Amino acid sequence: MKTGTFLIVERADRERTRLIRELCTLVANVVTAASLDEAGGLSPEPEMLVLAVQPGNVTEQIRRARALFQRSAIAVVGYLPAISAFEAGRAGADALLIKPTTGSALLRALGARELSPSGEFARPSLARAEWEYLNATLSECQGNRSEAARQLGIRRFVLQRKLSKGPPSR
Repeated sequence: MKTGTFLIVERADRERTRLIRELCTLVANVVTAASLDEAGGLSPEPEMLVLAVQPGNVTEQIRRARALFQRSAIAVVGYLPAISAFEAGRAGADALLIKPTTGSALLRALGARELSPSGEFARPSLARAEWEYLNATLSECQGNRSEAARQLGIRRFVLQRKLSKGPPSR
């Protein structure tokens, strides 16, 4: 499926590098930027934009991205409460994914936009949802596994075992 141009807007170097590695095997061209300001002068416009949103005014970030890249499909990646996720869709996001995500999940989410005009997104499996929730909690604890395990109400070694398996395929 070596088609398309992806623009990844992500502040975190590690996450940006991981997505580049995954997407380079799946798409023809991957461009990155640390912010929308840095990505603003990009020409030609990418077919797909992956926007890692920061907590705060998520809808403003999406509206700004939509203004800069009017014809691009926009996938929003981050940790969003339900109300913010709803507002993100209204602001112009074509897909919403929970961090950390994979390149294939991005392609499925953005490809589904063209196949399904209703805008419905595929639900992740229970195993995938659990893995994403564990990672979101770990991220909120700044990588402190002991604190994340305490907040989750599980033992630290159980958390480590579940995270070491990697993300489920679906």
